[in-house]
Amino acid sequence: MTQSSLRRFGTELASFYYLTILNLCTGAIAIAFVTVSFAINFLPPGPAVRPGIFTVWVAAGVASVLLSIFWITLSAKILNGIQRIWGEYTRRTEPVPDKTLAGWIIGTVTSYRKNRGAIRAMILVCIASGVCLLVFGITGTLESYSISLTSGTMTISSVHIIPPALVALFIALVSLASSWYFAKFSRISDGRQREIERGTEQLERSFGMGKE
Repeated sequence: MTQSSLRRFGTELASFYYLTILNLCTGAIAIAFVTVSFAINFLPPGPAVRPGIFTVWVAAGVASVLLSIFWITLSAKILNGIQRIWGEYTRRTEPVPDKTLAGWIIGTVTSYRKNRGAIRAMILVCIASGVCLLVFGITGTLESYSISLTSGTMTISSVHIIPPALVALFIALVSLASSWYFAKFSRISDGRQREIERGTEQLERSFGMGKE
């Protein structure tokens, strides 16, 4: 294998590793964000929010917390699957033997095969978390907006809602982007697994032909 193969493998491994770390941290931030928002809004006297909006806001927040727990659990499981390979890769000394690189590639595919269900669940959880957090952020700011259709103006009654809205938007964007990246990694790993299986079948046929 060439040096370019090592660089390409390293780029993919690092991207996946840091993506998983980012999701682990973002899930924790999401729980903290929703918890703090609940604490602030449930403390007396509390904001005057229309019952319908308040119900949607609470439901979206509870759903976000539950999904974030799954988000963290799945991230930790996926991270654990590649931790050994990541450690060996970061401690490597140049040059890396072809046998070692091949072992790392097979190891990542094996890890994917073991955690395929977790990765596919992660894709769905990221999408659901992103949607719930967007709803949570939007409904949490509705009471602070007023729109005049006649004059075509919009006013914000409190600037304090802007930072929470931005935090909710950031977490939602990270979750939705992560879903896309995990889906991309899943497609790449499926392709590599098929290549390994085809190579194994060809090797078995070669041995079979040799015996005849």
